[in-house]
Amino acid sequence: SPAHPDDDATLARYPSSLSAHLAIASLGSSIPRRVCQHPFRRNDIVWVCRTCQSDETCVLCHDCFVHSNHDGHDVAFYHAQAGGCCDCGDPDAWDPNGF
Repeated sequence: SPAHPDDDATLARYPSSLSAHLAIASLGSSIPRRVCQHPFRRNDIVWVCRTCQSDETCVLCHDCFVHSNHDGHDVAFYHAQAGGCCDCGDPDAWDPNGF
């Protein structure tokens, strides 16, 4: 018998961890973006968009870059050392049309 009365309903709705993960991801995509602040680890890919950035310290993590539109922009990437974070969503760092 289930440990909690709602467990049967939950298992019927989300029969696998993948289906639960996809449901959570779809909910997250409906929420307006906020500042990402992904902390960079050694060898992470860090993107720079010189067209959108307010100064040369403004960078994007790989996930934010691939989910934003920088077609035709002056972009480059490098591998992070350690430290720093993604500035995606910060209105002081970027032209909002870039994310």
